Amino acid sequence: MAKNNISIPDRSDIPSKDQWNLSKLFSSEAEWEAGLIKLEKIIPKISSFRGDLNKGATFLSNCLNFLYEMEHLEERVGYYAHLRTTEDAGNSDNQARFSRYLNISSRIEAEKSYVIPEIQAIPVNQINKFLNDPSLKEFKITLNKLLRYKPHILDESRERLMAMQLEQ
Repeated sequence: MAKNNISIPDRSDIPSKDQWNLSKLFSSEAEWEAGLIKLEKIIPKISSFRGDLNKGATFLSNCLNFLYEMEHLEERVGYYAHLRTTEDAGNSDNQARFSRYLNISSRIEAEKSYVIPEIQAIPVNQINKFLNDPSLKEFKITLNKLLRYKPHILDESRERLMAMQLEQ
């Protein structure tokens, strides 16, 4: 029986044309680091919308737009960190990068755990008026879905507890 002398090359030996091109997410480690820092700095703003989501369509729209922008940045930061880890799982820098992202992501989830229960607590007639407001047009499907799942969502304190599970 013939032996295969196949060896797996080190990541550094792989030609760049055969590696992930992550420049669409972040062009450098420094740019990714800046994105992570920005993401961490906006965590306190998440709670600034608490208690106001029922005050009008504009309040709700402002919150949802903020969350959309934040989640877009979080997605880019997370994909970059994850893909760098899949490039070379043995690289401790890649593992540390992904761990840092996961820590911040879990903090974000815990901080925004009030949003869905607070939206679902808005009386039906009031939320129906909100849904007709042009400022919520792009969120209409999302909001209808949230309302449809209302019987399956926990109250705010339990949702926060579930989100905090990610931090461990």
